[in-house]
Amino acid sequence: MSLAHSTDEPDDIAAEEAAQLLGEVPSSIRRLIDRGYLHAHLTDGRHRLSRAEVLAYKVRQAAVRRETLAELVRFTQEHDI
Repeated sequence: MSLAHSTDEPDDIAAEEAAQLLGEVPSSIRRLIDRGYLHAHLTDGRHRLSRAEVLAYKVRQAAVRRETLAELVRFTQEHDI
């Protein structure tokens, strides 16, 4: 978890906005921060994240979902399900 005390950068967003961008709830964003999937810093006691990093995470997760779905389709075809 990366929680440095610093000032906001121009593309910094609140955890609530990150949650909206990812279709999640703010507590899920805090879990992603705690687990090291997203980096954040604290400003006035609130998590701030890089919008670019949040959007990059969204793209990575979409790719993982597509690959997982492709694997599931291959499995069902191989096993005639």
